[in-house]
Amino acid sequence: MQNLRLILIIIGAVAIIAVLLHGLWTRRKERTIAMYYDLPYKRFNQHNDEETVLDNRENTNELYVNYKRAPQEPRFSGFYDDLEEEDNVPVLSVASETPCQQPINNKSTHHEYKSAECTGLLKETVVVIHVAAHTDSMLNGKELLQSILQAGFQYGEMNIFHRHLSLTGSGPVLFSLANMVKPGSFNLNEMSDFATPGVSIFMRVPSYGDMNQKFKLMLQSAQRIAADVGGLVLDDKRCIMTPQKLEIYKNYISKAIDARK
Repeated sequence: MQNLRLILIIIGAVAIIAVLLHGLWTRRKERTIAMYYDLPYKRFNQHNDEETVLDNRENTNELYVNYKRAPQEPRFSGFYDDLEEEDNVPVLSVASETPCQQPINNKSTHHEYKSAECTGLLKETVVVIHVAAHTDSMLNGKELLQSILQAGFQYGEMNIFHRHLSLTGSGPVLFSLANMVKPGSFNLNEMSDFATPGVSIFMRVPSYGDMNQKFKLMLQSAQRIAADVGGLVLDDKRCIMTPQKLEIYKNYISKAIDARK
């Protein structure tokens, strides 16, 4: 009887220790993920003194740049102009004076696309962030789809994903997500057997709402998807995103805002 009681005490102690260790591990994991989401955007947002609200119901003034030509929706085919000719520069990018020193190169899929990293100034119509697989690997389609939907995207026009003002899919499109590989679209029926070297999240500048808040949400979406699928967050030149590059994005967006004043 005493042996049975001793065994039960030992089992109970082991169970309590296991529960405590699991709790500590879970808390540490959540803290690590939270730190990942916060960086590098903390550096990007450290000079912002005021919190703004994405939903501009109280302030309906939309941001725009005084282009001489009429504003156009981004043509999806233009997204891949740089994939056809090496001399062309990407449409979906911001201008940067800082060259990328170590671009990510996925050798296993290099024959499918040609990036134009570090080749000069780029057109000023769309801001883009990439989520890419590590070298010699691919993003799993099933995991990718689940993460995209959890990030609030809706499958829609042009067979790509869009993040609307409302999570229900209503309201203006804030930014969109396309396949990094031409033609850029997705087939929902084949996502479980699908793999890709990466996806591209892009936002028109200027467009509806507060640009800085939209970019913050766009960056957080990219970070969340990258964490879910084991990918990397890259800038418009497909280089690792850095606080310095985020400052370039910030300055670009500020210029677009100032252009309307």
